[in-house]
Amino acid sequence: MFLPVVLSVPPQVQPGPGVLKVLAGEALDLNCVAEGSPKPQLHWTKDGMALRGGEPEGSIHFAAIQTSDAGRYRCEASSSAGVDAWELELQVLELTSPPPPSNSLGF
Repeated sequence: MFLPVVLSVPPQVQPGPGVLKVLAGEALDLNCVAEGSPKPQLHWTKDGMALRGGEPEGSIHFAAIQTSDAGRYRCEASSSAGVDAWELELQVLELTSPPPPSNSLGF
């Protein structure tokens, strides 16, 4: 008699950029994709605090990025076979108005 072989494969997260720069007000989706057997669970944190992921699983959607969204994000994939993670630093850039033109006469 043969018994089925259950192969465990540790999770492997597809890495993305280490730093992501986004203009304030823009929409953004952070997507985390991982493979493994059994299928890994995906969890996001920002600066060490747990975040609630969106749909599809492993995604976080920002309708309009704000400066308060800047920080260190981590997606962790975990299963009974192991853990893997991807981290990125999200930098939010603000557009600043150019200074008014100066008078060429110095006043």
